[in-house]
Amino acid sequence: MLGGVHTGTVLGIPPSGREVHLSGISIDRIVGGQSVEHWSEGNFGRFLDTLRGAQS
Repeated sequence: MLGGVHTGTVLGIPPSGREVHLSGISIDRIVGGQSVEHWSEGNFGRFLDTLRGAQS
């Protein structure tokens, strides 16, 4: 989970001063000690709802 305080404009949404979090998962496939594939998925909908002040 990544978090912080919304202090700057994000995708046109003005700063709110709210604490926001982005949850997600990342998966890497390792071959010979090196990452050869990487996948990530994040819950951007909930993150943007928090920026906008939507109730969840």
